[in-house]
Amino acid sequence: MILSEGSVHARLRHDITNDEIIHTFVGGYKDEVERLCFERCSLDDCTDMDVLGKVRFYYDREIEVTPGSKIRLSITSSDGFAEIEIPALAVEEDGVWALEADFGDLSLNPDCVYEIIIPEATVIPSMDYELIINLENRYKIPGASGIGGIGVTKATVTTGAGTININDVNIGSEIRLYTADGAMLQNLTAADNHIEMTVPMPGIYLLTVDSKTFKIAVK
Repeated sequence: MILSEGSVHARLRHDITNDEIIHTFVGGYKDEVERLCFERCSLDDCTDMDVLGKVRFYYDREIEVTPGSKIRLSITSSDGFAEIEIPALAVEEDGVWALEADFGDLSLNPDCVYEIIIPEATVIPSMDYELIINLENRYKIPGASGIGGIGVTKATVTTGAGTININDVNIGSEIRLYTADGAMLQNLTAADNHIEMTVPMPGIYLLTVDSKTFKIAVK
């Protein structure tokens, strides 16, 4: 970093200026960046839904929403695919913080698949100077198109030498694997109750199975 000669002068004395200043440093922020993920959703216990109103995703700390952020709802049917966007709000009730979107009692078609998408960097902690954001989170709405129960997965995860093993996963679950810095490595739909994924190198990875996130160390 260089501050050129003559960049700064004394107050009221333009003839008194600085010499050139050079400051050398190495590297930057190297620590692993913590990622925010909601702990539960207000729809977790729903088994049969006809309309979609206010939905809340609950966090373990006070949160803020980045300006202009919106939550997306994807709708997949035999006729194709569509998305709608709803403004994202941070709300607090009895000391519990949540991300909220109001879908206005949207009627749900039982022949469609609905998935709520929280885009990356929608949520940040309030009054926290660390670099902490959310990865993209996806939540399939239970009770529509025969997908009840997928939103609350019972999957378990183990690791091997360069592998991640997902057991007891629901067929049809959406599985995504990210590096610790948020780069997506794999994106697939479970076709079996056991999934084995290979990773490029040892390290920390984030695995999402439907709405649940696992932080995994692979050797």
